[in-house]
Amino acid sequence: EREGYKFCGWATSADATVGVTTVALANEDITLYAVWEEIPERVGWDFETAESQNWWNNYDATYRNGRLVLSNVTSTSGYTGHNNGPDVDCAKYKYLVFKARSLGAVDSIKMYIATTKTEYSEPATFQIKLTPNSKEFTEYVIDLSSEAFWTGNYKSCMFQLNNGKGEV
Repeated sequence: EREGYKFCGWATSADATVGVTTVALANEDITLYAVWEEIPERVGWDFETAESQNWWNNYDATYRNGRLVLSNVTSTSGYTGHNNGPDVDCAKYKYLVFKARSLGAVDSIKMYIATTKTEYSEPATFQIKLTPNSKEFTEYVIDLSSEAFWTGNYKSCMFQLNNGKGEV
């Protein structure tokens, strides 16, 4: 994990710009180099203002130290969403970067994205795997540039916490 970068894979050259995720090993020593792509300018969303705390949800939501905390999560709790996100041009920003952890049994997040050109639907989703019962936040970097729904301007998001209960 390297903050501000997306891991692209491994390479046998230190100056490689394209990485692979699998490497065939022979009976010899090999040096592998991590290939990283810098994530350009970010749009921050820190949950410190009343506007950024405008979430509708089926969970108990509180805000602590700039974080949205969802408690009493169960696998049947439903969804939470935000209708007043930052105005982001999808053509300019290709990555969605966020940090999450599961203090309970929740093992994944299904996230829906709506833009000025697309609405919430199954094709506009992606799944994030979480490590249940983890005290550490993990930074997730989602490359949206090849997703057909990532057009227009970002409007809102909605997510569902899956397969367990606890606090995320």
